[in-house]
Amino acid sequence: MLTKLIHLALAVAWTAVIFYDLFIMKYPRGPPTRLANLAWRFRFLTVWNMVLHCIYFYVSFAGDICPVVCGDKKKKCWLLSVRDNLFTAVVYPTSLFIPVAFWSLFMINRELIYPKELDAIVPLWLNHFLHSFIGVFVLLEAMIVHHEYPSLVKGFLQVAIFDMSYLMWTFWLRYYTNEWVYPVFQALSPIGLILFIVVSLTVSFFFYWLGRALHILRWTSSGTKQD
Repeated sequence: MLTKLIHLALAVAWTAVIFYDLFIMKYPRGPPTRLANLAWRFRFLTVWNMVLHCIYFYVSFAGDICPVVCGDKKKKCWLLSVRDNLFTAVVYPTSLFIPVAFWSLFMINRELIYPKELDAIVPLWLNHFLHSFIGVFVLLEAMIVHHEYPSLVKGFLQVAIFDMSYLMWTFWLRYYTNEWVYPVFQALSPIGLILFIVVSLTVSFFFYWLGRALHILRWTSSGTKQD
């Protein structure tokens, strides 16, 4: 019951955060129309992750009540497979990568990732919701819910597909608008940008591997079978 309540509460909370971020908060440099502003906001990985969190926790809650909906407690509901793949390959590694990357760059030079002018626009609670609490949420989820992880190779492939999708989107926006999504990209040389991307992908792969390793340690020690 507690797990169901946590999933539902976080799903509702993320719904409220998305509504506030996309429809209420106004950026001075944003496009004038609402539709264009929505597209403009989806430049950021944090917005992708915000939406993924919301989808994940709704899917998780549906999976919690899946035996009631499907009427078969012995057969694994397809929603649980969707939940596990979404969490292990996308939500977990991305939600650990963002806090590490964001706060590391913030401490080096905040203008590279989060210019000071945003302090007057983005509430402190929203900043931490998007860049800090996401890590806490996935670590808590990993501790209280057993997920089936794919093989290491398949997992790395899924992480790579998601990360490369975002990178392609970033480069397309650079080509279309002649402006980088993040100031740090503008500050780097071409070689530096390549190294930054390689390191970022490596960190994402590491967090997937770490999540899988901790998952096996957590659930094997508790007697739950890991497929």
